[in-house]
Formats: sequence, structure tokens, C-alpha cells
Amino acid sequence: MISKSILWPTDFSHTAAHALSYAVEMANFYRVGLRILHVIPRPVGDETFMTLAITPEDLASSMGLKHFLHANVAEEVANGAQCPVLIVK
Repeated sequence: MISKSILWPTDFSHTAAHALSYAVEMANFYRVGLRILHVIPRPVGDETFMTLAITPEDLASSMGLKHFLHANVAEEVANGAQCPVLIVK
């Protein structure tokens, strides 16, 4: 049996929240589930002592936003997907 659901990948930004309204509306319309995906990088720190958690904002400022967020990521995901994809901008 194939389970059908809407996947809402998020970084918890304002833009992602905007996309959530579309995801919820589509899930209700098609009467399917809604799955939420949030990916975090491995924590950075001293492995033998403690872990240092870095917020996305700290990471973005240390890397420069041009290296942190790539506009073509959504396009690459959509092109490689084996299911319908809706990109909300």
C-alpha cells in the first residue's frame, strides 16, 4: 500500500511558514497526511567534552548568506523528484 502525503520541508523561516499554508490546504483538499521535515547539520564542538549548538542565524552570518542559502536548491530538488513538487516563493 502506498501512503500518500504532503511533505513540508522547513527551516522555520517566514517563507517556510508561508509555504505551510499551501501544504495544509493541499493536504485537506486531497485528504492526505502532512509530513514535516527539518534537517539540521551535525553539531559542531569538542567530541570529548561538549557539543556546541549553532543556530541557523549564527551559521549564516559566519558563512555569509550567499554561501548558506542557494536559490537553485529548490529547483534541483524539483528536477530530481519522482513525485509532483510545488515550490512556493
